[in-house]
Amino acid sequence: MITLKCIIVDDEYVSRIGIKGYVDKMPGLECVGLAGDIGELKALLENEAPDIIFLDMEMPGMSGMDFLEQTSLLSCSIVVITAYERYALRGYDLNVTDYLLKPVSYSRFVTAVGKVRAYRASAMWGGVVTLKSDGMIYRVPVDDILYISAMENYLKVHTVSEKIIVRMTLKRMAEQLPSDKFVAVHRSFIVNVSKVSMADATEIKLVNGEVLPVSKNCRKSFFAKLTHEAGEAT
Repeated sequence: MITLKCIIVDDEYVSRIGIKGYVDKMPGLECVGLAGDIGELKALLENEAPDIIFLDMEMPGMSGMDFLEQTSLLSCSIVVITAYERYALRGYDLNVTDYLLKPVSYSRFVTAVGKVRAYRASAMWGGVVTLKSDGMIYRVPVDDILYISAMENYLKVHTVSEKIIVRMTLKRMAEQLPSDKFVAVHRSFIVNVSKVSMADATEIKLVNGEVLPVSKNCRKSFFAKLTHEAGEAT
């Protein structure tokens, strides 16, 4: 199960801690930040790329609804948490994944997270990954990805037409890619095995002519995946 990262935004301390308790209780879910207002949320988003934001609607300063209406570059799922039913319709107009009415029960919370997982699975089934880079959202077909290279706290996604730099770990990226198509060949590289034209024990050559190293630790799994790919193609 892929672990989903989330941020909880609510000006009420008791509500934040209550949802945090649900997150800690549920397998496959990790809280990477708590925010008491939209300013704190924006600060967290500078360093975190959550899969879910649990967002209260009525807060001092900018409301959760104002934030959604003014923000068009969120690549994560939004689950609204509020005491007021009137926000439900407006929330769905803004592509909110689910709407939870306070006080939130654990069973209803689990249902909301299930909807997020179902949405993500549906997106992956369509063969597309969503990447956020320099204030832009990219919808990239997985078949267009040649390989991914790690650069300190960033990744460079090499596609057939461009290179996209994203703030993410290699492990996190691997979780978003279909495991039957992508495999690590080195601690710094994940490749699309369908884009490999030649390979030996120490390096591979991709269809665009680039050459990447194959580490000893990754050699066995890489060649197993490559052999499987070749078998399916015949």
